Amino acid sequence: MMILRKSYLLIIAILITNVNLFPKDVVIGQNNTKDINLSGCISFIEDSFSVLSVNQLEQIDKWQPLKGNILSKPVNNSTYWYKIQINNSSDNHFLFFDYFLLDFLDVYYFADSGLIHKTASGNRLNFNQRENLSNYHYFKIPKGSFTCFIRLQSILNFQFPLKIINSEKVNQIQTKSYLVIGWNFGVLLLLVVVHLFVYVNFKEIIYIYYVFYMMFLVVSFATHLGITSQFLWPSHPIFNDFLHTYISLGFVFMGLFVMDLLKIKSHYPNYSKAFNLFFFIFIFSGILNFFNRLLSIEIIQHSIPIFNMFLFYIGVKTFLSKRDLFSLYFIVVWTIHLFFIIIFLMVLKGFIVSNFFTRYSAIMGNFFEAVMFSFLLIYRFKLLQNEKDEVQIKELNLRIEKQQMLEDYTQSLEDKVEQAMNDIEKYQSDLVQSEKMNSLALISSGISHEINGAIHLFNSSISIIERNIKVLNDYTQRYDNIEIDNPDIKENIQKVRNSSIEYECIDDVINESDDCIKRAQSGINRIVSITNSLNYFTMSDTNLPLTSTDINKVIKSLVTLQKAILPSGIKVDMKLGELPLIHLKAKNLNQAFLSVFEFSLHAIKSKSIPKGFIKIETKSIGDQIIILFSDDGVALSDNDLQNIFDPFHLNRVVGSRGLGLSAAYRAVKEHGGDIEVNAEHGKGTTFKITLSLN
Repeated sequence: MMILRKSYLLIIAILITNVNLFPKDVVIGQNNTKDINLSGCISFIEDSFSVLSVNQLEQIDKWQPLKGNILSKPVNNSTYWYKIQINNSSDNHFLFFDYFLLDFLDVYYFADSGLIHKTASGNRLNFNQRENLSNYHYFKIPKGSFTCFIRLQSILNFQFPLKIINSEKVNQIQTKSYLVIGWNFGVLLLLVVVHLFVYVNFKEIIYIYYVFYMMFLVVSFATHLGITSQFLWPSHPIFNDFLHTYISLGFVFMGLFVMDLLKIKSHYPNYSKAFNLFFFIFIFSGILNFFNRLLSIEIIQHSIPIFNMFLFYIGVKTFLSKRDLFSLYFIVVWTIHLFFIIIFLMVLKGFIVSNFFTRYSAIMGNFFEAVMFSFLLIYRFKLLQNEKDEVQIKELNLRIEKQQMLEDYTQSLEDKVEQAMNDIEKYQSDLVQSEKMNSLALISSGISHEINGAIHLFNSSISIIERNIKVLNDYTQRYDNIEIDNPDIKENIQKVRNSSIEYECIDDVINESDDCIKRAQSGINRIVSITNSLNYFTMSDTNLPLTSTDINKVIKSLVTLQKAILPSGIKVDMKLGELPLIHLKAKNLNQAFLSVFEFSLHAIKSKSIPKGFIKIETKSIGDQIIILFSDDGVALSDNDLQNIFDPFHLNRVVGSRGLGLSAAYRAVKEHGGDIEVNAEHGKGTTFKITLSLN
């Protein structure tokens, strides 16, 4: 009796605990408008090697009843089959899968007569091959009594409810979903554009990190929600397999963003190594996704929680040390983000009930975190803008001050330059005048010597002429006083002759007088020659800027004027060729010739024995006139040769304050000519002046 009683109680317990041991049929009424409760109506079987076909399912008796209507599986390569007995009297109900990340989804309807209908969907299927062109997976249920077999294959873990709803509810779900998705994606893309604009203006790398993070986040969301299959790559569903690659790259840029936000490299350089380790793991798993999706997903799903906790730890540590607004804001946002992530992980592990909020908690958390960090960056942008405005104001004020200082300095500099130019012009004028005066003094000295010699010659000759004239006058008077009829004529003539014995013979007197006249004439001619040479050389008889000039005549005048002051040991040799007339400013060029001649003269005087020669040669070659001044004096050093035409460099012309040959150089250049110098120790110096007839 006791045994029977225990057996009875055991049977009752089994019946009570296994009410769903044998799934019941799903009955859909014709006028039904409510959602069909599938709890206790679903059974499933796991095909670990994905070898079963739909035709083999009827012979399998290992179907397990499913508690509720939540379909779930871990991360693996298994295929799951689900079976539902349906009795449908309506033509307006659908089998609805409230999940997007399904690789393959096949639905079969079998009646006693055999296969009624087959349809397929899933992310591995081209979008236009789906029965309903929507990011959701749903299928119309045919009328009648039949068995529905569902084949689900996804490498990802999932947990979502299977529903049977009418078309109105399907439209409501899709409309609501599109509104929410559109609003979320619109906000995220707008934030991407805004932060790209901020980066262009401020070139802060943190905004680029955030933009790339947001872009990968948007692509990850779109792939998770089936948007990419519908709009981005409907004919290339293989790209949906790279979801975890997009996620891993997004976390890389998220880490870079946090490192820059919290200044990890400068404040906690040791933690930079930990960041780099996580970056390596994410990048490696993202690449591994191309070769081994299962292993890649396992690595990423285990790495993301650890990385999130690590970021939370970094945020707390930063706040405790810095006590700044950014780290506090980061802790608050990241705490809420972690809350959503924990809910999502608990759903995947089956610890809490799957519903719309829990299934999409990770997406909600990421969206919240992205938007809140965007506000933080906008606040940072405001701070940067204020700093930029302050810097611009300071720079503007500084520029105004510098501009004012520059204007004052420019005005002062202009005044100083003007004063300096006036002083230079005056000083240069004084120097040029000094050189002219020195040259004229030397010439005047020679001219004075020549004129004095001529005057002395005049005086001595005129004295002799006066004396001889007196003798001739006396002689003439005596003869005039002779009276021819006078008986004593012979006696008087004899007396005249006797009185002239003390004087020269009358012929000698006359010859001497003639010679003196010739000498006086020579002196006069000499004075005239010197005067003409001086007038021609100085061109004192013309004020024209350009005159037709005979270069040979200028050189002859120069030599004529200089011969008076040349030492006896210095000779001048002229070899003047036939030259055409040339139009030039005679006064300036004559001064140039004089400077070069005096330079050669000084070079010879600098020798230990001041003897030598100055050779002047002219010739015409084509449309050019060549003038050569050569001497055998002391040659200049190489340094002096390089600076020979610089003002004040040489002291050979007017002492220690001379322009040197700069005036000669300038005069030749003003005439479009050129002046060259060649010096060789032991042989002297040669100046070559080239003038163009054009």
